[in-house]
Amino acid sequence: MWLLNEKVAVRVVGIVRGPDGAILMVADPSGRWTLPCAQLGRFDQPQSGLRDHLEGTHGIGARDWRPVLARRSLHAGLECIYTCDVSSWEPRTNAAVAVKFMTVSNLDASVDDASIGIISLIRSEEHT
Repeated sequence: MWLLNEKVAVRVVGIVRGPDGAILMVADPSGRWTLPCAQLGRFDQPQSGLRDHLEGTHGIGARDWRPVLARRSLHAGLECIYTCDVSSWEPRTNAAVAVKFMTVSNLDASVDDASIGIISLIRSEEHT
């Protein structure tokens, strides 16, 4: 992909489910809750980029990675969306970013629109 157009921004977004099925959300700098994501470098693999981000930043191990889809993002890039399950969680005591699990039924107004759109898309795909 980068060989064709090096200006394409690629990020991987994770639907990370906890043991009870709740979805991991991460606070962004403005205080809104969003799905965890990682920007990818030129030779990074999407799954490993997000896995490294989850483990290194949040202390969360994940398993059962499943690619869902790749789509054009709203910001002239590409989003690779994966689902996975939490395998371990050792929260970083010095983490500058807050995380919490939310069930789909308790998403509140502080969740960003892009994350709500992805969750809705994934839910519709799971029911087809």
